[in-house]
Amino acid sequence: MIANIFFKFSERNKYLENEINFFLSFFKHSYNVNFTNSNDADLKIAYGEEFIDIEGFDLVISDRLLRNILEINANGVIFKNQDLIVKEIQCAMNSFSNKRKPSFIPFDIVAISFCILSRIEEADNTDLDCYQRYKIQNDSVYLAGHYGSPIVDYFLKIMIDSLNFKITPNTKFSIMLTHDVDRLRSYQKLSNSLRLILGDAFKRRNLKKFLSRIYDEIYPFEPWLSLREIRKIYKDYNSIQIVFMIMGESNNPKDAEYFKRFPGSLKRFLKVLKKNNFCIGIHPGVETYKNLKEYSKQKKSIENLINSTIKISRQHVLKFDIVKTPKICQANGILQDLTMSYPECPGFRNGTSRGMYAYDFKSRELIDVLILSTPIMDLTLHEDKYADFSSNEVIQLGKRIIDDCIKYDGKLIMLYHTGFIIHRFKKIIRFFLDYACKQTKK
Repeated sequence: MIANIFFKFSERNKYLENEINFFLSFFKHSYNVNFTNSNDADLKIAYGEEFIDIEGFDLVISDRLLRNILEINANGVIFKNQDLIVKEIQCAMNSFSNKRKPSFIPFDIVAISFCILSRIEEADNTDLDCYQRYKIQNDSVYLAGHYGSPIVDYFLKIMIDSLNFKITPNTKFSIMLTHDVDRLRSYQKLSNSLRLILGDAFKRRNLKKFLSRIYDEIYPFEPWLSLREIRKIYKDYNSIQIVFMIMGESNNPKDAEYFKRFPGSLKRFLKVLKKNNFCIGIHPGVETYKNLKEYSKQKKSIENLINSTIKISRQHVLKFDIVKTPKICQANGILQDLTMSYPECPGFRNGTSRGMYAYDFKSRELIDVLILSTPIMDLTLHEDKYADFSSNEVIQLGKRIIDDCIKYDGKLIMLYHTGFIIHRFKKIIRFFLDYACKQTKK
């Protein structure tokens, strides 16, 4: 059943109507609702504190933040005050923890939702890390002390629960397990791998690292043993979507070289993926996030090999420009991008387990690319490059993320690279999948 909702907002916010509609689009993306006029409405929601004393509204939401953090000028919509949104998130999270069902929400969850979902705070930001990525240390939810949870899903659920009307989700819990193929074989160039191995033995005198490096760098049975392990894992989970992100033709030394160095192996690998009905996505190289021509070239090089169109992507090393990259994806026919994550901490970078369409801050319109967070990533949880979690912490973090995805009818997306990553962590992958399946049956 679809709930017909009349959503009224103050005339003082008329110039920000597009941004309010962005929030309503997410509402409709998440739940079975339709926005209509007052006469046909099952529910009436007001956005603006002046509506508190007016009878007939089922829920009133404060609009105290919107005009103070967003500005409209010749360049479109501009984000202008991060301190205010950080404080608003902190106050809202503390207030809602008592689980009341308010008829008036005294916090501007519309403004919070727009900013976190659209990632407007990342637009034209110049304080980037060494990989030219937006820093988690600058993230509003992280600064508020609540990074990791899908807080926009949480706020929307508070809103739904405040209404005396059964509103059903428009999404359904699902699992997508993704594999970035950064290397096809265990090595890119054998000479480089041997240099690293000998360095561990004679320069760093680290026997443990020396032995581990041999396994990682010159393991002779890739990619076929990884693929064998992956097939063994997934044969017991028929409903899971499996995606392999393949790197295309590139001259950048920071990208994978297998397209040129191992063309025969790549063709055979892709043939096996298609035979097993695994989805094939694109893993665009380090410069594609701001370069339409390079992105198109790399995507086309893979499509020519598989003789079909690629619709899903994740940027290499998570390099993503919130202004440029979604437009490049759209121009290349990408429907879903899974880059939106931080390498340092598991969680939902755009605040939702359901994903949300990108936003063009210049034209102030939706971009037809669904941006989805990847909350569980191997290098974040298991390797010490970005963080150093204990085994118990890994399990608890994974379970919490799975619980959130189930609770909000979201999509659980996990990333485990092929190669030695699969062999090291196949048990924890099975654990997470078993846990997710068990929880959904309760």
